[in-house]
Amino acid sequence: FNNTQYKNVCVATDAFIYTDEGDMVLIQRGGKLGYLDWALPGGHMEAGEDPLDCAIRETKEETGIDVYPNQLMHTLCIHSKMKCVKPPILSIVHVFKVAPSQMAAAIADDDAKAIKIVSMNDIYNYRNSLYEDHYQVIKEIIDGLES
Repeated sequence: FNNTQYKNVCVATDAFIYTDEGDMVLIQRGGKLGYLDWALPGGHMEAGEDPLDCAIRETKEETGIDVYPNQLMHTLCIHSKMKCVKPPILSIVHVFKVAPSQMAAAIADDDAKAIKIVSMNDIYNYRNSLYEDHYQVIKEIIDGLES
């Protein structure tokens, strides 16, 4: 089996982190792509890395928040059609429900320039400042949590 012909998609993970109180985490991107856009914490998987491990690592690196496998509520896969990125990205979004006290550890680090804890009810106010397809992803998750 020769898998070299399949190197046409990047795999990344994102983390949607929320509390029972309806708060969620956004980071402000500090890297080249989407500089200063708000986004879910996340990043590219390292070689041989498990997607869940990647989401946990990226969350810790970008937000200082520790999330755990037993806090994983569900996952969804998004085939991103971002115009600025080649090859396309397959993003595995991990939805973590955390205690409000875990949010207290939030601090921007790594390639996150800033961090905000926002109410899920206010996400519409961020629709024009969210990175690429993140508004649609976040909206889909919130709609699923409310149903």
